[in-house]
Amino acid sequence: MKTLLDDANAAYARGDFTNALRISRPLASLNYAAAQNNLGFMYANGQGVAQDFNEALKWYHLAAAQQYAPAQYNLGSMHASGQGVEQDYAAALQWYRLAAEQGLADVQTNLAFMYANGQGVEKNSLEAARWFELAAAQGDATAQFNLGYLYAHGEGVSKNMALALQWYESAAAQNHSYAQFSLGVMLARGDGVAQDYGRAHQWYLQAAGQGDAVAQHNLGVMYLHGQGIQANPQLALDCFSRAAMQDYPSAHFNLAGLYASAGGVGQDLSQALHHYQAAAAHGHGAAHHNLATYYAKGLAVEQDFVRALQHYTQAAELGVAAAQFQLGLMHATGQGTVHDAALARDYFELAAAQGHTQAQCKLGLAYLYGEGVEPNFDLALNWTEAAAKLGDPVAQHNLGALLLNAPAASRNPQADAAQALRHYSAAADHGFAPAQFGLALLYQQQAGQNQDPSQAPETAHKLKQALHYYALAAAQNHPQAMFNLADLYARGVGVTEDSVKAMQYLAQAADSGDVAALYSLGRIHKLGLGQTPDNAQALIYYQEAAHRGDSGAQFNIGAMYAHGDGVNQDYAQALRWYHAAAGQSLLEDLQEAPKPEKYDQFPAGISVTQEFLSPADS
Repeated sequence: MKTLLDDANAAYARGDFTNALRISRPLASLNYAAAQNNLGFMYANGQGVAQDFNEALKWYHLAAAQQYAPAQYNLGSMHASGQGVEQDYAAALQWYRLAAEQGLADVQTNLAFMYANGQGVEKNSLEAARWFELAAAQGDATAQFNLGYLYAHGEGVSKNMALALQWYESAAAQNHSYAQFSLGVMLARGDGVAQDYGRAHQWYLQAAGQGDAVAQHNLGVMYLHGQGIQANPQLALDCFSRAAMQDYPSAHFNLAGLYASAGGVGQDLSQALHHYQAAAAHGHGAAHHNLATYYAKGLAVEQDFVRALQHYTQAAELGVAAAQFQLGLMHATGQGTVHDAALARDYFELAAAQGHTQAQCKLGLAYLYGEGVEPNFDLALNWTEAAAKLGDPVAQHNLGALLLNAPAASRNPQADAAQALRHYSAAADHGFAPAQFGLALLYQQQAGQNQDPSQAPETAHKLKQALHYYALAAAQNHPQAMFNLADLYARGVGVTEDSVKAMQYLAQAADSGDVAALYSLGRIHKLGLGQTPDNAQALIYYQEAAHRGDSGAQFNIGAMYAHGDGVNQDYAQALRWYHAAAGQSLLEDLQEAPKPEKYDQFPAGISVTQEFLSPADS
């Protein structure tokens, strides 16, 4: 009989189902379980006969009654898939268990999956691990991989990365692509093993060669960043493209990033747009965010704030903090939607709760100025401090400014000044010009308050620090820093008096639109301070300052028209300028302590995210 069964199996293997059926049927009638199982299998799959699940079930039951494990397994599969019977995981579990107890490795693996997923039985990771281990010990690659996964995550067994590595390697040696990918992840991250990008690259290559999209993607990340191999944007593009052909969302996203940034592959915003759209269609939050950016800025599409709002909303619903922040900005400014300060605050709070420092900064300002909320200085301070602790230079600057402007009842001037100095210093170290200016101003004010002659060295040191930070801010075209440098050089405070340098800084400040500098230059030309008086030039500077709302300049223009200084005498013009000045207050030469900076320029907040994904679990 064994020879006849072998003949039947050989016929089946070569696709000769007619002969396989011809040989198996009489053997099945003689109650040979293997032949009954074969006959059932051919009826189930319509091989050599019309597909008939009832006939399949009949022959499987006859074989299973003889404790034939493959038939028990096949009955379990039919109950699990609902073929010829109502889907019944509990019945499937019973049949699988009967076959698994006879030692069939693939059945043991299926039984383990049912326990792991809670199908037909209460979810039980311990039982899943037990059955995976039995199958893995017989060399079943799928069981070996899943057992490795359980050890890596501590599910049903104690977490043990060494055993996870061992089982992954066993499965990977049998060309199990998920195991190869998982080894790549472990080695790339250094998760339980020494980080080794070279070996990670090799395992990713093997998994990618079998068409694993996530491995192809992660291989692209390695080529992009030169992790363990020489950076090669073109190979990164190739890997991302192969994964994108399988519609892997992160591959589409990173392809878009490559095309958007011209990272060695040639910038193509239309291609970037296409791949952002593909990733967004699969629910990729960051892709929705960047797609919104394209619509907001009109990149490769017509500018459309309504579409931008839609995509930011979808990204925000997917938990993308940057999108929640942008929605806050749009509702705060009424761009693409109605102005709604309260809704803006809600979005800022969502982003801030995820540690988005710009949102935390905006919340601080909202509570400071009462935008969509009741003003609350303490909450303004708390949100700003939260962002400052995360290293945001704008928040560090704003925290310094808040401490210097705290309500009198809660102020400790000496302690507040010391803390402000520390926060300004942190922001200044990031190269943030307003903080450099604020720090310089603090040092100058402290030097000016020190009237004790015995403290002259300390005063000189503070003035030196003030000059240093003013110069740093001035190098970034900070107009107030330029103005104050001009003042120090003009008066010879902390430096040798130098009227030429003073005029240079004053001119630079004026060119940057600083009102005080424009007014001062007008005054210098009008009075002839250090040079020949020039009413015409004075009028030009006064007019620039006046158009920016400077009351002193407006008053002086009125006086020039009233007296006919450099212009035709014109009392009507004089009266107009006097009226303009009447509601304004004169600016002091030395600027006051700076107020908190605002994130209020929409384009500055929506720069395209160019982040690339790190290796991730499948």
